[in-house]
Amino acid sequence: MVDCADQDCAGKPEPNGVVCCQRNEDCGENGVCSENVCKKWNFVLNLKRGWNMVSIPFKEYEIVSVDPDIVRTVFYYNASGNKYETVDIKDAKLKGFWAYSFSNDKKIFVNGKVRFASWEIPLYANLSRKDTPNLIPILKEGIYLNSEREDCEITRFYYYNTTENTWYKWNATSGEYLRYNPQSKSYEPVKIDNDPFIEEGKSIFLFIKNNCRLGIFISPTGD
Repeated sequence: MVDCADQDCAGKPEPNGVVCCQRNEDCGENGVCSENVCKKWNFVLNLKRGWNMVSIPFKEYEIVSVDPDIVRTVFYYNASGNKYETVDIKDAKLKGFWAYSFSNDKKIFVNGKVRFASWEIPLYANLSRKDTPNLIPILKEGIYLNSEREDCEITRFYYYNTTENTWYKWNATSGEYLRYNPQSKSYEPVKIDNDPFIEEGKSIFLFIKNNCRLGIFISPTGD
């Protein structure tokens, strides 16, 4: 029987087909090295140094490997309680969250098994205020948004770009996409986009006026 903890066994398969490893390079097309065993993955989150607004586009998944310098505890926003809460990244399903990395270009490897649909994400509105922020995950293959998304009354969203270390804002009424300027302490127009596209792996603060669900169905199959 092969002992995967033995350095001489790196790259060698066990009788059951498991490939041993000491580092990612030992795995090749067999995935990444986790606990001396090569594991398959089909999605990767790329993190920059600092806080990253991200999400995992699966409701059932396995965290295969987390690069050093990434903090496994992430922060998500509880809209109904109006507060941040923490969870281990393996339990962050159906959530947008903040993840911290101490250095650039670090990765979280994920084996996604079942995608989620946007109607599975409940959006909460506090009727005592004009609108309410919800930190939402983004679907596999991304999503288009507009002010009349199914039964949701969307007013705007915000996204934090870690690479640029700045915030972006979209106004649902005007379609303006804006970038925050720290010198002037104001948002400045970038372009007009009435149907902005948000990529998978990101998360956004979506502001709404009513309790709702985005309502588009995506076939719940993994890659």
